[in-house]
Amino acid sequence: MKQTIVKNADLNAGHRERVQERFLAMPDKGLMADYEFLELILMRAIPRIDVKPLAKSLLNKYGSVSSVLTAPAEELITFKYIKQSTIALFQIIVEANKRLLKTELKENPVLDKWDRLIDYCCLCLQNERIEYFMVLYLDTRMRLIQRDIPQNGTTDRVSIYPREVLKKSIKFRSVIGCHCS
Repeated sequence: MKQTIVKNADLNAGHRERVQERFLAMPDKGLMADYEFLELILMRAIPRIDVKPLAKSLLNKYGSVSSVLTAPAEELITFKYIKQSTIALFQIIVEANKRLLKTELKENPVLDKWDRLIDYCCLCLQNERIEYFMVLYLDTRMRLIQRDIPQNGTTDRVSIYPREVLKKSIKFRSVIGCHCS
């Protein structure tokens, strides 16, 4: 009986297409596993290699797709197969996300739902490595009038002067509210 030796490349043949087709066929794209989604992104920047182990390694280090995409370039470049083109793609995706959210907020700038507020704050502060105090000035309909970062901090704290925040709130005629967590 003749044995056939199957090469690793043969086992992976069509893998990229299958992952992409599965993604395109999913009605809720958010249900795709993070490593597979990151694999889809990596496939665009790194041709002709199996990027699944790299995707899993990146997620293992950074914890989420978002953290991988916003990780410092000097850290990412230490991973095998990651080059400037991969880092550029990550930064393009992050910038595209920012622009999509900004456009959505310009067209419908109501921050009356907690998750919309969180999305907006994450958009504004997602790549920062130091503490910030951000003030959102809203009108009575919870529409954004102005965003302000009155004070930059250090890696773990920031000082703020409530008097300055109140002065600007009066200037913008915004609603005064507070939420601490």
